[in-house]
Amino acid sequence: VIHYRQGEFEKALAYYNKSSVIMDSQGDKSGKSDIYNNIGLVYSEYGKPQKALQYYLKSAALKETLPGKNKIARVYNNIGGIYHMLGNHTLALEFFFKSLKIKKESGNPGTLTSSYSNIGAAFSALGQGDRAIEFYSKSLAILKRTGSRSGKANVYNNMATLFARKKDYERAKEYFLKSIDEWKKLGSKRGIAVNYLDIGWLYYLNQKCDDALHNFSRAREIMDSIKYYERYGELLMFIGLCYK
Repeated sequence: VIHYRQGEFEKALAYYNKSSVIMDSQGDKSGKSDIYNNIGLVYSEYGKPQKALQYYLKSAALKETLPGKNKIARVYNNIGGIYHMLGNHTLALEFFFKSLKIKKESGNPGTLTSSYSNIGAAFSALGQGDRAIEFYSKSLAILKRTGSRSGKANVYNNMATLFARKKDYERAKEYFLKSIDEWKKLGSKRGIAVNYLDIGWLYYLNQKCDDALHNFSRAREIMDSIKYYERYGELLMFIGLCYK
């Protein structure tokens, strides 16, 4: 686990494979299934989704033979995440819903937020905006009770993007601003910068380039100050479009 968190993926895999042999010798199917899931996590972080999927499916196959279903919900969620990453959003939904069903049966509502958000993301990718908003709203309702500010900020941002696609620009702006408010309370400059970029994009869609440039400028100032350049190219593109 230590090697995995430090990014030493090959060492992590070597240790997990050794652990797998020990689990086999002990006949420990539960431990073996956990090892498969952990190997899947390593491959996922390593940028090898097909290998990750292979191990997640092995983990799920073992867990399905064991009593107690709580742990398998996490594996189903991981499988759904890989299918979503690979662009197979229909299969992703199948596994996200399997995970959701088990989580509901566990009676712990706090565990439902990730499933609702993942289902929302899959519906969004399928172009089913209303269904996506439905599930993001369910996630948000729980997050408001549990107080996870980063969770709320992300869901607000995702919902704002969907409202923008529906050309409901006022609600989109409302939700982007809610997202910024959460990031400000957390002190996350990265989150604030991204939301200013998104609000600028919203104004650009409305052909309000002065307002767009104002928000792009705020985003750029923060990005420069924290050396965050992941969406810098997108920012410069929109600035350029405003000056055309």
